[in-house]
Amino acid sequence: MTVRAQRTPLDSAEPPARTDRPPWLGAVAVLVAALGLGAGAAAAVLVLGGAEPSPRPLELAAGVPREASPTALRLFARTSGHAVYWAGSIPNRGLELTQTTSGTFVRYLPDIARVGDRGRFSTVATYLRPNAYVFAQESAAQPGAVSSPAPQAGIAVWRRTRPTSVYLAYPGVPALVEVYDPDAGQARRLALSGLVRPVR
Repeated sequence: MTVRAQRTPLDSAEPPARTDRPPWLGAVAVLVAALGLGAGAAAAVLVLGGAEPSPRPLELAAGVPREASPTALRLFARTSGHAVYWAGSIPNRGLELTQTTSGTFVRYLPDIARVGDRGRFSTVATYLRPNAYVFAQESAAQPGAVSSPAPQAGIAVWRRTRPTSVYLAYPGVPALVEVYDPDAGQARRLALSGLVRPVR
């Protein structure tokens, strides 16, 4: 699912995968498993959530999935130095977050899943990319691509052969957003729902 510079966003729609790390690493709040976790990725700075009276920083190795709370995710987004997209809180779904050299991944886990599970679940990924909107427009013109207007004056693009990943881009925003779901229809519905926004 990782978008790399030499590929178009529509050529990389693999679902998330776990990192073979222990699934539950304490009552911390933050970070998500995804394909393409780089071993040389820089460490990410996260925050503890939960019962702490005030969040305190936690240094975490990059690529390590962590359980997240909405509060901790918001603090992470404020301190990360770049936009982090998600689809808001979804009922009966927990949050995972991870940051790699490729991007930042927020994964929505059902109650039966644990952090780091290999299951394929809804994921919103943010890839920093200059001129992402122009890039998405050019990708939309490629054979086999489908596009649609998206909320916030954005564009949604997906490939017919890999419809489970829908990519969003917005004018003036240097980020390409991937909305993945194992159900292609759900991926499109979520991407076009207006729920996918920067974490605030």
